[in-house]
Amino acid sequence: GPRAVIHTLQKGEVFGWAALVPPHQRTATARCVERVSLICLNGQELRELLDRSEHMGYVVMKNLSAILSTRLSHTTIALRREIRKLAAKPVAAR
Repeated sequence: GPRAVIHTLQKGEVFGWAALVPPHQRTATARCVERVSLICLNGQELRELLDRSEHMGYVVMKNLSAILSTRLSHTTIALRREIRKLAAKPVAAR
C-alpha cells in the first residue's frame, strides 16, 4: 500500500524498540538510504538484563519513553500532512 515518511533518523538515533514494549510487535519499517553501521541486540536478553538491574531498566525506559513521545509527535504531524494531501485531491482522483 501507500507509504509515508514519518521520521528520518540521524546519527545516534534508535529504532526497533518493539522487543522492549509488549506486545512486541513492529509498527513500522525502516529503510537506509546511505551506508550505515547498526547495533542489534537480542530483545529477550536485553529485557532480562533490565529486569536484573532496576536502575538500568529505569534509565532505558525513561529514555525510551522520551523517544516514543517524540516519534508520536512526528507521526501525528506526518499523518496530518498526508490527510491534507488526500483531501486536496479531486474526488475522481482518489
